[in-house]
This record gives sequence, structure tokens and C-alpha cells, in this order.
Amino acid sequence: MKEMVAATDRRKGNRPRVVGMPLVIEIVGPSGAGKTTLVKALEESSDSICIIKGFQRRRNRSLMLRSSLPLVWCAAKHLLTMKVQNLKVLHVGLLLHLTKLHLKENLNRDFRTVVFDQGPIFMLAKLNWLGHRSHADAPIKLADSERRYWSGHLDYIVILDAPDEVLVERIQRRHQPHIVKHESETRIREFLRQWRRSIGETVQDFGVTEGPRVVRYDTSVQSLESITEAIVGLARSGGEE
Repeated sequence: MKEMVAATDRRKGNRPRVVGMPLVIEIVGPSGAGKTTLVKALEESSDSICIIKGFQRRRNRSLMLRSSLPLVWCAAKHLLTMKVQNLKVLHVGLLLHLTKLHLKENLNRDFRTVVFDQGPIFMLAKLNWLGHRSHADAPIKLADSERRYWSGHLDYIVILDAPDEVLVERIQRRHQPHIVKHESETRIREFLRQWRRSIGETVQDFGVTEGPRVVRYDTSVQSLESITEAIVGLARSGGEE
């Protein structure tokens, strides 16, 4: 596996930095890479950092319910004719819509940085995964639309990763439930390969000169403390490296 310590994809990005607007970052990576630990460390490091966690988590369900009512009627009209795969696409589309609303809500607050955990890149990677599995047009069309929006609103993607043997051990030893925790090592490695492909293709789809900058860290080599310091430093500088 190639070394990924603080490797930066030097994209210029197409989002002009607006004075007074927060820096918007998303933490992504395969299971076991250390995303949850890093997000918790960032949350504790500064009052000027706002963490937006995935809508699949309980603490965000009330906002999800309040915000989703306008979409319910539109979705209900199609439920009886939709295939299961399209229902999954609809679900991801709803989560992406709510993510936009949550971002807008926090842009008006006194935060210098907004950090996504299970944000738009995570959800676009899920669409990529669904597209590979179904060979359908619906995930691709939705991803194209969402990518145009997030190209103008997301500044940085921080990708955490580690060699397979490290991630397999972390997944098997974690206390939280996981879809492949009790599977064979071969199955876990295949799961990691598929997620890396989906995340990689999602990031690549933004193009060479468009969208957010990308920073990669290998958490088997670099400590989460040093990665936290680097991201906090990025936040304080307003994204200037």
C-alpha cells in the first residue's frame, strides 16, 4: 500500500473563499480508519469547529423528521412503482437534501469550520456503490446533480486509510456493531476494497481542477493526535496551506 501520510491533492478548487464564511471539511475513509475518533477529537479541540454527524445517527432524527415533511408527498407518489434499488437511491437523496439544510443552518452561526462525519462524500460514495451493484441510471443522475452542488460548498476532503491487515484487526476488535465484523477476513478485505473504490471514484469524479482539495492520511503511520493538530491548524488558517 502506498504511503499516504499528509499527501495532498493540489486542486485549486472552484469555490471562491468568501470572507467570514466557515471552512467546510468532510472526514471519509473505510471502516476502521479512525474517523469517529478523529471527529470526536476535533469536536473537543475547539469551540469554533461545528461537527455535523450523519443523519443515520439518533441525535439528528428530529431535524430529519422536521425537514423531510415537504418531500414525503413527492416520495409517496412513487413508492408503489419503485424497485427496491430505487428506494435506496431515494433514501440517499433524502439524506443529501437534509445535509444541505443542516449546512445552511450552521453557516449562519459563529463557527470558523464545519466538519462533516458521514456527509455528502460518504453519501455520494453510497450512490456509487448502488450504481455498481444495480447498473442503473438513477444513482448516476442523482450523483451528477449533487456533485455540482457540493463542488461549490465543500472545501476539503480528508481521507483516512490504513493497510488492510490493520483495518481488519480494528473492525474485528471494535465494540460497536458492524456489517462485516463477524465475517471472514476475506469478506472484510473485499468490503474494504469496494468502499475504497467507491470513495476513490467519487472523489475523482469532481475532476482535476474542480471541487474540494483532498488530503490523505495513513492512520497506521501517523497518530490521530497529529492529524487533529493538522486539521485544527488548517481551520485556523482558513484553509491556507
